[in-house]
Amino acid sequence: MGALTVEGRLSEGGVGPLAMCELTMIALGSLGGLRLLRFMQTQAVLAGGSILLVLANLLLVGRSGLPWLAMGRGMAGVGEGTLLALAGSAIATSVNPERLSAFFLAAQTILQLVVAQFMPSVLWRGSATDGALLILSLSGVASLMMVPWAPRRLRPPPPDPAGGGIPRNGIVLLATAGLYIGGIIATWSYLGVVLGHFGYSSGQRGSLVALCLGSQVIGAFAAARWGEYLADRAVILAAAMIQPVLVAVLALAGAVAWVPWVFVAGYGFLWLFGQPFYTGMLISVDRRRRAVLYLPVSQLAGSALVPFMASIIVDHFGAIGALWFSVGTFLSGGVLILLVTWQASPEGVTMPDDPIVPENGR
Repeated sequence: MGALTVEGRLSEGGVGPLAMCELTMIALGSLGGLRLLRFMQTQAVLAGGSILLVLANLLLVGRSGLPWLAMGRGMAGVGEGTLLALAGSAIATSVNPERLSAFFLAAQTILQLVVAQFMPSVLWRGSATDGALLILSLSGVASLMMVPWAPRRLRPPPPDPAGGGIPRNGIVLLATAGLYIGGIIATWSYLGVVLGHFGYSSGQRGSLVALCLGSQVIGAFAAARWGEYLADRAVILAAAMIQPVLVAVLALAGAVAWVPWVFVAGYGFLWLFGQPFYTGMLISVDRRRRAVLYLPVSQLAGSALVPFMASIIVDHFGAIGALWFSVGTFLSGGVLILLVTWQASPEGVTMPDDPIVPENGR
C-alpha cells in the first residue's frame, strides 16, 4: 500500500481505510469459511478461496483510486479469510493445536521475510505495485495446486447440542487476544516514525526491522518446541506485562543507542511466542473447541481497530502517543485475564481424549 501512494495511485489518507477494509473482509471471509466448511467439502472451499484471491489481485493490476482498490482488496480479503478459516479449523481439530499454531505463525513470518527481500525488485511494466499484485496472484495459484492433497472433509467442532454458545470466559479471552495483537500492530505501525524521530537512519531502521522479524521466527519456534512444558495463563500474562514495559522504555529512552535493539528483539520474540498459548487457553475454557475457531477473527479485529484508535491519538500527540496507547492496550488485556481466569474453571462440555479429526482421518 505504501507503493500505491508512491506511484500516485492512492492518497496517503486512503491507506488507513484501505487497510481496514481488507482486514474487515478477511474477518468476514473467515466467518463465512467456517460456515461453508460445515456442509461443503474442503477441496471446494480451498479452491473457491484460492480462485477469489487470484482474480482479486489480477483485477487491481493497473488500477488506481480508492473505490477500485477497496473493491479489489475487499475481494482479496474474503479469499484470504476463507483460507484462514481452513487453517484455523485444521489447528483447532489437531492433536497438538498449540504446536501447530506456532509452526503456522513461523511459516507466515518466514514467507514474509523471503518475499520482502525480492518483491520490491519485481516490476510489471515499470510498476512495483503491479509486480507485487502478480506475486500475490501466484500465491493463490500455489494454494489452488494444493487442492488434490486437501482432506475431503475438515469440519469445525460442532455446536453444543444443548444450544449453548461460547462460554463467557472464552469470549473474554478472545477479546484479550485481540487487544494483545492490536497493541503489537499499533506499535509496529508507528515504529519507523518513532525511530526516525529519535534520529535513526533508514539503514538502521531496516536493520531493526530485520532483527524484529528474525526474533518473531525464533519466538514461534520456541513456542513450538517448549510450549507444552509451560502454563498457558502464565505465558499470556507474562507477555501482556513485559510488552508494555518494553514499549514504555522505547518511548522514554529510545534515543539511547542500545534501547531500540533490545526492544525489537524482545518485542519481536514475544509477538509470536505468546500467540499460540491463546489457542491452548481457549481450549481449556471451552473443551468443545468452539471459541478457538474465532481466534483469527478476534486477532484481525484487534489488528484493525486498535491501530485505528491509535491513529486518532497520533493526530493529537504524535507517534509517541501511539506507543503509550499500546501500553494501555497491553495492560488492559492483562487485567482482563487476571480478573476472569484467576478463579475460573474450564467451562463447556468435556471432550473425549481423542482429538476431533477429519472424516477420512487425514
